[in-house]
Amino acid sequence: GFDKVIQRMSKSRQGLIHINLLKIVSDCFEIVKDEAPKKSGKLVESLGVQESGAMSWDITENIKYGPWVRRGITIPEIYPPYKHGTKKAMFWKGLTHPVFRTRKHDNKPNPYDLRASKRFEQTLPRKIEDLGVIIRMSMEE
Repeated sequence: GFDKVIQRMSKSRQGLIHINLLKIVSDCFEIVKDEAPKKSGKLVESLGVQESGAMSWDITENIKYGPWVRRGITIPEIYPPYKHGTKKAMFWKGLTHPVFRTRKHDNKPNPYDLRASKRFEQTLPRKIEDLGVIIRMSMEE
């Protein structure tokens, strides 16, 4: 497979392929960041790239609520914080009086990862073709 082809190449050619694969991963990462919601910016800041093998990488999401953003979530009721035996009421602009609890609407899923994947797939044939040229050149040496 691919690993055997890579092993037969010189170290300099292996490095060239590694650099080109990193460019592909970087392009993919930029698309994911572009598709991710930017309400507070924390989700985008939590995204990262981690090498998971000799020539494989994972795009990671290092924030607790990331899956909730992608899949959506329903919180049936929201209560105010309970501190030291006192019950607090909630109030915000537009209400006529404070309330003790409220129902929250569903947060719809935002599958930004799937949108990014579809966008990346459209650019992939050209990137693979370019990588194939490098591998062919390495095989002919």
